[in-house]
Amino acid sequence: MNPISCLAIPIISLSLGHPFFAVRPPFLPEGVSRGDKPCPVLSRLIHDADLPLSVRVAAVGALHLFRNEESREAFLALLGDPEPVLRRLAADGLALKCQPRDETAHTALLRALGDEDPAVRRAVALAMGRIGADGAADALVNALAFDNGKDPALREGLIQAVELLGGPGVERLLALADSGVEKDLATVVEAFHRMRTRPAAEALPTLLKNPHLRVSQRAELVRAGANYLLSDPSVSIRPILDYVLTHPDEAIAVRQAGLFLLEKAGPLPREEKVQAWVLEQLKESDRDVRQAAIRVLGARPEGARLVGRYFLDKKLPRDFLPQVAEALRRHAEKDPDAAALLAEVLKSDP
Repeated sequence: MNPISCLAIPIISLSLGHPFFAVRPPFLPEGVSRGDKPCPVLSRLIHDADLPLSVRVAAVGALHLFRNEESREAFLALLGDPEPVLRRLAADGLALKCQPRDETAHTALLRALGDEDPAVRRAVALAMGRIGADGAADALVNALAFDNGKDPALREGLIQAVELLGGPGVERLLALADSGVEKDLATVVEAFHRMRTRPAAEALPTLLKNPHLRVSQRAELVRAGANYLLSDPSVSIRPILDYVLTHPDEAIAVRQAGLFLLEKAGPLPREEKVQAWVLEQLKESDRDVRQAAIRVLGARPEGARLVGRYFLDKKLPRDFLPQVAEALRRHAEKDPDAAALLAEVLKSDP
């Protein structure tokens, strides 16, 4: 058997984490276990185009066993390999081996951001996001803006890459939204809907004030606030809620999104202003809005009692009885007043 093929077997197993190779076998090159500079045989395995692709891929996996600087150089060289799989793995490797703000790696990755293979572009974008060098925000947001969306994995990867940049990536997205171009604005709204980090959550209220947003986009952004219910420390929904409260004449879709956000965030805040706004939504003709308001109010005993009295005063249609009864029933066991109202509500049904 060819000695290179023999060497490939332990390297393949090692790169896949095979337990047999937890201790280095005697025929594995000494440098692999010591983390020194990659041995010439391994370099030949990586760059020999005549070898099976599976062998070369396994050899690339073995590169992760070496010190960062040596493996970094090898990954940089592989970014120009004819095989897309190896280019993608090279980008993945740079994301792991490079120091933050590595300008050399950033420049090489920037050239590769236009790769013809979508999987390679995705890996390159994520590597740029992790390294976070100067200029990465502009490059990644531009790539996202010009992406046609035909490859969902690439699209998601570009958004994640911008998100990895933190504040600079989010600020560049806001600048793109300010252009007023409908396609760019739709891209930014989509990105904020998919992101989950604190910088994006903090920028959401600013984006909501963009005058170019359509009603459906404002509603989507308000709903997106429920995606950012982070902890340690928590992210307050109040800035987003304030937008809804200060725009009482907003479209029904936006107000319904505000009720959705309140419902997902937990019990209604004990604030008269917020409670009054939710009660106003009970007067809407839209059935979905009314039902959402009942659910939000019903999360607390005092809110459920308000709903019950509202129903008994015939300010809600009779066919809302199941929703009203459910709101009261949630608290009837521990709240005698809610239990009494529940009995009265059920008795009112002819």
